[in-house]
Amino acid sequence: MKRLLALIGLLPMAAFAQKDTANCKMDIYGCYVYALNALAKGTNGLSPLKKQIAGKAKEIVVAKQYFTVNLPKQADKMQYRYEDINEHMPEYYAQQQAGNAGIMYMTELSISADTCHLWMMPIVLKKEGTEVEMDYPSKGCKLNFIVNKNSGKLCFANTHCPPADKID
Repeated sequence: MKRLLALIGLLPMAAFAQKDTANCKMDIYGCYVYALNALAKGTNGLSPLKKQIAGKAKEIVVAKQYFTVNLPKQADKMQYRYEDINEHMPEYYAQQQAGNAGIMYMTELSISADTCHLWMMPIVLKKEGTEVEMDYPSKGCKLNFIVNKNSGKLCFANTHCPPADKID
């Protein structure tokens, strides 16, 4: 009978236990760094996205945003540059065509009560006559992070890369 009462007493704790987030040590900046490192290494489900963005290139130009300030310029032999793509589109088009650089867009970290996520999307520059235009050939990949409610820190949960359904 004591075992039954103990089991019933512990049932709510077991039923509502939070996923083990003891190793959650990232802040918001850390999520961006984690995403860039995972992309450079091609880990955590980002290998196809790395091939799509950079191919064999060792440099990725990231569309400059207010949150890209102070992000790392290198991760695992991959060089990152944070630039306004529109200002240098012909130059980046030539680099992309030569296979010397990949181009991508990274969204701001979207935060909810107990999760947050960001998207990383490839940008392909296409020449239409004399104009160079940006195209997003796929939806890219969504990196999900969870929040440790006790510490307020974040840790990586998973990656979701939906198939492209773009119609040209």
